[in-house]
Amino acid sequence: MKEKVFGIGLNRTGTTTLGKCLEILGYRVKDNDFYLLKAVRENNLNPIWKTIEEYDAFEDFPWPFVYKEIYERYPDAKYILTIHKDEDAWIRSQIRHAVYGKPETLWNAVRHNLLAYGYPYPVNHENEFKEIYIKHNKDVRDFFRNKSNFIELCWMKGDGWEKLCRFLDKDIPDVSFPHAYKSDWTLFERLYRIARRYPDRFFPKYNGEETYNG
Repeated sequence: MKEKVFGIGLNRTGTTTLGKCLEILGYRVKDNDFYLLKAVRENNLNPIWKTIEEYDAFEDFPWPFVYKEIYERYPDAKYILTIHKDEDAWIRSQIRHAVYGKPETLWNAVRHNLLAYGYPYPVNHENEFKEIYIKHNKDVRDFFRNKSNFIELCWMKGDGWEKLCRFLDKDIPDVSFPHAYKSDWTLFERLYRIARRYPDRFFPKYNGEETYNG
């Protein structure tokens, strides 16, 4: 049976890139899942254990919020904390995702953000989002201190195939490293200023429905 690999970095830290890397390396990857995140927030971990049995690797929500519980059952698994280059760059990435997304994408982000961060959008809640990001990374580092089955990776600072494959004891594949969602912050500054002034006009409302009906 293939070893389990858990990506426990928050969203917008290169989690999609991690998932693509793991797929290239032959893992069956489970990515972001709103219903699993909802189950975690309702303290129902049964779907978590069932899903872990079905896949080899995991990234994005809800896995950053249950790494301690997972470690109790899977102490020999590999754990990867993806981070952005700093908290300011991370919140800019969150904002880009909010102000530039399509309505259905934004609606889906609202559902996740409410459960993950307590607010529908990072716009006008930048400090609250950053506090959660900083605390999460610190808590993970403290929990896995001196554990050999943990690694911290930052694609934005040059980490890539070599560091990841050495950690996973895999050969480096003969394919380009799959960076995802690279963009220029300056393109979104004007939209950001408008969104801060008129959030009720700029963002769609989430009505609690399970599917987008825009």
